[in-house]
Amino acid sequence: KGAFAPICSAMGGFVGQQVLTSITGKFTPIQQWLYLDAYELIKEISFEKEYNAIKLVSPDRYQSLRLCIGDSLVQCLARQQLFMVGCGAIGCELLKLFALLGVGRSGQITITDHDHIEKSNLNRQFLFHKQHLNQPKSIVAAQSARDMNKELNIQSYTLKVGVGSNDLCSDAFISGQTIIVNALDNIEARRYMDSYALNRN
Repeated sequence: KGAFAPICSAMGGFVGQQVLTSITGKFTPIQQWLYLDAYELIKEISFEKEYNAIKLVSPDRYQSLRLCIGDSLVQCLARQQLFMVGCGAIGCELLKLFALLGVGRSGQITITDHDHIEKSNLNRQFLFHKQHLNQPKSIVAAQSARDMNKELNIQSYTLKVGVGSNDLCSDAFISGQTIIVNALDNIEARRYMDSYALNRN
């Protein structure tokens, strides 16, 4: 009965790729076992303590997640202050997972992307649909994530992040984040965010 969205997503993508590989005959499907886990998430957990805690919690939308990682980690995810730069293909997938995991429910998710939705985005950026064309990616992505999980506390901006654009990335803002996520498609902006975050611990 347990379900951990990132593993489900990875396996779904992998199985889909193998099906297409088999149908098209262009590549060779794998002929081996595939082992995938996220054991590092639970190796410090006291299973008996978590099991007893789960019995005290009323079942809710996070129950299947709670069965996989325990209530303490579910609560930890909820408290996160997460800043994500970029709402393209990578950003859409990550934001979906954050919504399914309940990240930032009692903290906050902040996202920014200066780009607007184009027709060519629709086949790989699944939070966007035809009616969203020419609208800001970050605003639509935030609303789509809220549609998946009404409990999300999410703030969207349309600011560009890079050298000379510190409107959002102030020292006070960055130091208040517990997680910073790069979902960018260009090297320069990635390097800027990496160095900015590392220089401010």
